[in-house]
Amino acid sequence: MAKNGKRIDLEHTNEKETSETMLKHFEEMELNDEKIQRMKINGKGKDPIGENESEEVGTIEEMVILLDLLAEMNTNTRGNAVVKSKFNKMVKWFNKYVIKKDDFWAPVMGGEEVDLYHLYMAVQLNGGKENVTKNSFWDFIATDMKMDSRNGFQLLLQYKEHLEMMH
Repeated sequence: MAKNGKRIDLEHTNEKETSETMLKHFEEMELNDEKIQRMKINGKGKDPIGENESEEVGTIEEMVILLDLLAEMNTNTRGNAVVKSKFNKMVKWFNKYVIKKDDFWAPVMGGEEVDLYHLYMAVQLNGGKENVTKNSFWDFIATDMKMDSRNGFQLLLQYKEHLEMMH
């Protein structure tokens, strides 16, 4: 269910309508985030009354909705910056409020921050973690992420630590 209380029905739409619906949903969320950010700035850094710090995802249900939307995305829309931003904020929320990690840091490999959104989407587009592991695709995912293919096993570990529990 979307933030505005409307259920997003992806089963009875075609791929173009699904993509447009998802992008509209993410844009609405982004506009709401921008409004809250302006209110924080105008309120001298204070959260607006009744708003939490992570407007993107605040419940497990909202996280499941976002993950379901991501599962319906095609390769044309997966590079959308708004979607990526929402996903990364959701991962931070999940680690802070569900797993209760006080100090979530994005993983770093080879001096570069691991793009968790790219990692998640690459794994999902290749059939999920079990399929990627069974078919030894981790090296290919590393290559897809512009990393040395020998980092495949390290990506598996990063996926397990940061993303696997969200399923």
